[in-house]
Amino acid sequence: MADADPIMGLILDSRINQDGRTNGMSRPNGDAQKQLMHELYSQAGLNPSDASFVEAHGTGTVVGDAIEAEAIGTVFGAGRRADDPVLIGTLKGNIGHLEAGAGIAAVIKALLSLDQGILPAHPSLEQLRTDIDFRGLNIAVSAYDEALAKRSNLRFAGVNGFGYGGTNVHLILAEAPESTKVEKPAVNPSLKSSVTAPQVIMLSGRDQAELQREAKSIAAHLEATKHSTADVARGSACLRPPNRFRAAVQGVSHQDLLDRLTCLAEGEEAPGIITGQGGNKVKPVFVFNGMGAQYPGMAAGLLETEPAFATAAREVEQLFQDRWQVSPLSILFDDTADPTAVDTQQWSNFIVQVSLLRMLQDWGVQPAAVIGHSAGDSIAALAAGVITLEEASAIVYHRVRLMRRLAGHGGMLAAALTVEEAQSHTRRIGGLDIAAINSPRLITISGHLDSLNHLFHDLETSGVFVRRIQVDVPYHSHLIEEICTEYTNALSSVVPKPSGMPWISTVYPDQAHSVADGTYWADNARLPVRFSAALDKLLDLGHRHFLQIGPHPALAGAMAEIASVRNEHILCTATLTRKQSALCAVAELRAQLYIQGMTADWERVQHKGRRVHGALPLRNWAGETYFTESAKSAIERLAPKAHELLGDRKMGRVDTGVAY
Repeated sequence: MADADPIMGLILDSRINQDGRTNGMSRPNGDAQKQLMHELYSQAGLNPSDASFVEAHGTGTVVGDAIEAEAIGTVFGAGRRADDPVLIGTLKGNIGHLEAGAGIAAVIKALLSLDQGILPAHPSLEQLRTDIDFRGLNIAVSAYDEALAKRSNLRFAGVNGFGYGGTNVHLILAEAPESTKVEKPAVNPSLKSSVTAPQVIMLSGRDQAELQREAKSIAAHLEATKHSTADVARGSACLRPPNRFRAAVQGVSHQDLLDRLTCLAEGEEAPGIITGQGGNKVKPVFVFNGMGAQYPGMAAGLLETEPAFATAAREVEQLFQDRWQVSPLSILFDDTADPTAVDTQQWSNFIVQVSLLRMLQDWGVQPAAVIGHSAGDSIAALAAGVITLEEASAIVYHRVRLMRRLAGHGGMLAAALTVEEAQSHTRRIGGLDIAAINSPRLITISGHLDSLNHLFHDLETSGVFVRRIQVDVPYHSHLIEEICTEYTNALSSVVPKPSGMPWISTVYPDQAHSVADGTYWADNARLPVRFSAALDKLLDLGHRHFLQIGPHPALAGAMAEIASVRNEHILCTATLTRKQSALCAVAELRAQLYIQGMTADWERVQHKGRRVHGALPLRNWAGETYFTESAKSAIERLAPKAHELLGDRKMGRVDTGVAY
């Protein structure tokens, strides 16, 4: 009920007993049936005469039906007026005897009858048996659809089920309670989004043709259904296990989804359609970006649409306000804030990345390993369980507090250089350090502004790709050393915990286990980011799926280059990107999780709709014929009529297909 899932009915109580010895294995014991029902209704505190109807076992046997009718009349008919007999029915009149499936079929019929408030007519009823005293037993077979009156404060029915060897079972089913609306936690967003969040409908097939048939079916259903697009979207992810060929269709409006489903059904490409072939239970590597990926409005709308994101953001905000009297949310949503300022970069990145992490965790997305670039390393350690949120917050707070002193003392640039080429330039010019080795030919260099300007001019003149990074702090350079001791002391309370989650350090990627104490975080600020070596290690371990957690997939190019050099293929998925609104980016994230087959709790991922019956059409049958037959069977089946003297044709002892 808390998830607003549909409840068809309630099982109030149940009981089972045995006929014991009778005159025959298939002959029921009426006394045992009566005893079972009397004891059950007494146990449940209900008066059987208040039942709306009884779904009888009703196999159609001469002996069995008469005994069951007499037991039902004795227990349920007593206490009711002669003009108000208890209604009985049996689904076997509709679908025959399903043997082991007969009981559940009867339960389904009873639940549907209670839900609709109608007991359907018994099919093909022409004449009642004269040897059963229906009037005297005060029972009646429904000759037409009967409205079910609520005879007490609860509409309920009994369901009989008998086993061949004398086992008797009786269930008491009741109508579902009135729907209870559950209010979601209130969210006080600091920034409203003018963009409506897209819905994502997920569908699959065993081959491309089946996928297209599924798209056509869902499109027709979406056009006719009374359910919301959110209900259909949730049902598409939660009610059907995915097959290999997959598609995710995104759309803001009902018409968007309808148009794109139609395109998919016709084998056409269109914006908002993602297709692919996926597996199951894929666990990606969580990759946490460093600085430089932030931009205004980078999480707009998530506070009001993603409950787990909002809860985490409020937790971080409260923690920073209580301990240091600063507001990361205010900085995040301040359009006038200097994007190059150290607090804008690191605090806004931190609150967004932590909130995205908590959102993914709430969705049940589980990482196979974690890795973080520069400032993102502390969030990777948090994701691995090595440090707590309070410790991660202290790491980023004191990093910002101390690095403010260095603002304006230097800068950074990125260049298409090898490590050897970069080392040659830094030695030649002086005042520079390699700040990050992102890939074999993408190096970040940090240091004094004059030295950076000199290097920029040299590289640009030589035709080497070079780009200034919009920061005013010389991160990961020798200029950081003046704050390292104080930074280490400020983090003396950080006590790393053991964790089973692989956390690949970008400070010491060669080490099997890094000790995430104050000294480590000082090294993280001072030493170069060895992202390329850390990613190589992950590839060596067999990881091929990566999920970048941050405002923009700034490391996608570096990761692609590392994989290309190794002649390997990897899949990189982003949480947010500059090119899209946050709401559209998260919708695409949902789509990619499905397409790639990542482990997720889809009830949590697709939380906007309701889990309702009928939200999806039934699966389409391919319409193919499957028929296998042995040679012997085919010859005997297709043989001409028996010869008057020789009889039927018979296969030889060896099944060669030769008939004698």
